[in-house]
Amino acid sequence: MEDSEEQGHPTSTIETNTNVELLNAEVDQNEESFFLVRNCWHHTYVDFEDIVLGKLLKPGLHEVICAQLDTVAMAKFARFELEIQYMMNETRAYEWIMGKGIGPRFLGHLTEGSRVIGFLLERVTDARYADSTDLAACERSLQGLHQLGILHGDVNRFNFLIKGSEAVLIDFDTARKCEDSEALCRKSKLCRPLWRMSLGGEGVQDFASMRHKLLWRTHRGEGGASGGLSVAHI
Repeated sequence: MEDSEEQGHPTSTIETNTNVELLNAEVDQNEESFFLVRNCWHHTYVDFEDIVLGKLLKPGLHEVICAQLDTVAMAKFARFELEIQYMMNETRAYEWIMGKGIGPRFLGHLTEGSRVIGFLLERVTDARYADSTDLAACERSLQGLHQLGILHGDVNRFNFLIKGSEAVLIDFDTARKCEDSEALCRKSKLCRPLWRMSLGGEGVQDFASMRHKLLWRTHRGEGGASGGLSVAHI
C-alpha cells in the first residue's frame, strides 16, 4: 500500500470521554430518524468536522489526518443506512481483538454531531495485499483470530495486509463469535489454488466499484430502502 503524500496538519480536536456510556445515552435521547452506530466502547470520539480526508483507499475508507492523533489514520464510516449494521459488526469485532495484534489498532469512534457514524484505525503503512507466497503468515493471523472464538466471515487475500513477515487482518464487518472448535480449526487452513484465484488484482477494484454503484442505486431508491448520511455524498 502506498504512503500518502505529506500534508500539513489542520487544527483539530479530539474529545476523550472516560464515560463511554455518555454518548450512547445522548443518542438514545435523540432518536429521530438518524442512522447511527450504537455499540460504542472506546474512550475516544472524533468529530467528522475535525478530520481532513486524504486518499480514498476504497469506498467508505479514507486516509485521514487529525492534529491530535499520534499516527496516520484511516476513517471508515457508513454512507448509507444499509451499511450501519456492518459498521456495528466491525466496531464490535475490534473490541474483541483489541490489543491482540490481529488487526489494525482501533483509535476511536467517528461522530457527526451526537451520532456515531464510523471509526478510526491506525494506517498500516509499507504493506501489501497477500499473495500465494504468504499463506503461512495469513494462517497464523487467522489462527490467532480463531483462538479467540471469532470467525472472520470474508477470508480472501485482499483482507490480509503483509507487513514484513506478518499478516494483518482487515475488514471485520462480517465477523462473528463461534463456539464450534472443529469449524474454527477447519477454517484456519487456506487453500492455495482458491487463494490464487480469489479476486484478481483488477477484480478487487471492479468489485468495489460494483458495490459502490449498487449502494448508490439503493440510496436513491432504485433498489430498496432510500436515505443516507450527510457524509455519504463525499
